[in-house]
Formats: sequence, structure tokens, C-alpha cells
Amino acid sequence: MQNRRKWQAFSWAFALGLLAAAGTAAPSPAFAGAAEEVEKDFLRVVEELMPSVVSIDYCLRLKNMPQRGGLCILGGKGSGFIFLPKGYILTNAHVLGEHEPEKKRLQAQGRENLIEKIWVTLSDGRSFNGKVVFADPNQDLAAIKISGGKFPAAKLGDSDQLMPGQWAIAIGNPYGLQSSVSVGVISATQRHLEHDPQDFIQTSAPIFPGNSGGPLIDIRGRVIGINSQVHVFDEQVRELSGKPVPLKVFLKTQAMGFAIPIRRALDVVRPYLK
Repeated sequence: MQNRRKWQAFSWAFALGLLAAAGTAAPSPAFAGAAEEVEKDFLRVVEELMPSVVSIDYCLRLKNMPQRGGLCILGGKGSGFIFLPKGYILTNAHVLGEHEPEKKRLQAQGRENLIEKIWVTLSDGRSFNGKVVFADPNQDLAAIKISGGKFPAAKLGDSDQLMPGQWAIAIGNPYGLQSSVSVGVISATQRHLEHDPQDFIQTSAPIFPGNSGGPLIDIRGRVIGINSQVHVFDEQVRELSGKPVPLKVFLKTQAMGFAIPIRRALDVVRPYLK
């Protein structure tokens, strides 16, 4: 029994020695310190920017519809961010239902018959009524105005200076969960999509439903883009041999996230600001 215990102790010591030699031991103090500094940067920029990130709820009703029960012909939920202290907010047009043919049809019949409601909720819980000052479904851009004082505005960066490999942080309210943060890198710039001639920032930072309209920021806490869309692809399930399974079974795989460059967004909405 005593020899067996000695052999087990020797085996454990030998295994630990191999792990250390292979470089899988605990990270050195210098490496851990560098990682902690990067982590502090993430914490700092998120804390600084979070007060300017908002949640947006949209509802379109007919005037003759009952006001109780929260019935909407069209409804939407998304994110946005305050970019001017006067209460100007940037978001996506599709958050406000601007891409919906039904909204265009109803507006053509007479805007006077419609009631459009926009609720903007700040990170501190305060809620304001919003007013659309600009919306373009072709560029998926919208600007909203809230009133009530001086608001915390996000710092803006220069999206023209971005390079692939830089840190990217996406903030928003996916699935109605406020103040959610995801991290990745800039995968590419000036990316043109097949269905959209505009240029986009491609990022590996996960962009979830409800993140639309929220800010994409750099490691210095400056907004470099507006989270806009995610390309999701159908991938057929295959056997270990590589052959597709007999039944058409597909997995939804998220591949790429895209953001509208902040420089382009500002150029578009600037003429509509007072």
C-alpha cells in the first residue's frame, strides 16, 4: 500500500511537471497584469457610455382603435443612443417599423388617422416620449428627439480611421434585456452587402435582436457605428462522414454582424437637426 501511494504521488508530480513544461501553468504575473488592464478599459468605457444608451419601444395605432390593452397595428423594440445633449437619439429605421409595407400603406391612406407612439427609456429608468425627426428605411437610419433637459451624450469617434483587428464593443437591449454588452473585433471596414449598396462595418461582436440601433464603440469608449443587422445562414446537418443527413435538417448559425459607420450616419442626419 505504501509503495502504491508513493507511485501515485510520483505520477501526479510528473504530470504537473509536464503541464508546466508545456506552458499550461498559471499565467505569469506580467501576462495577468496586462489582461487586467484591458479588462479595466472595458469596464471603464462601458460605465462611461451606458447612461447614453436607451431602450426604444414603438407602437402604431389607428385613432379609432381602443387605447386600452396595448394593441398595436405595428410594434417594435430596439436600442439607441443619445448623441447630442439636447436629446437627439440615433437608432435604426426598422426599429420604428419603417421597413414594413403595412406602415407605408396606412400612411398613404392618411397620416391623420394614425397615432404613433415612441417610448424612450434611459438606463436610470426615466422614460420619455420620443418624436421622429428623420427616418430613412433605405439607409436603415432614424433620429429621435426627446425633451426634458440636458441628457448624457455619447462620445463619437471617427469610423473612417478604423482598422481590422481593433476592439469592438456592442451595447444594447437584446430581447428586452437592458444594458447588455458583447465584445469582439473589427472584422472588416467598407463592407458592401449584396442587398444594400451602403458601406458597413463588419464585426465579430455578437449583435442580437433588440441590439439594433445601439452603439458599437471602440476601446476608448467612442461610438464608431450603429448596430444594424446580423447575417444568419442555414447550415445543413451532416453525418460524421460529411454526407448530409437524409432529412433536410438545418441549423441556424450566426456568422457576421454589421454596423452603420458613425461618420456616414452623422452626414445623413445632420441637416435635420435644429
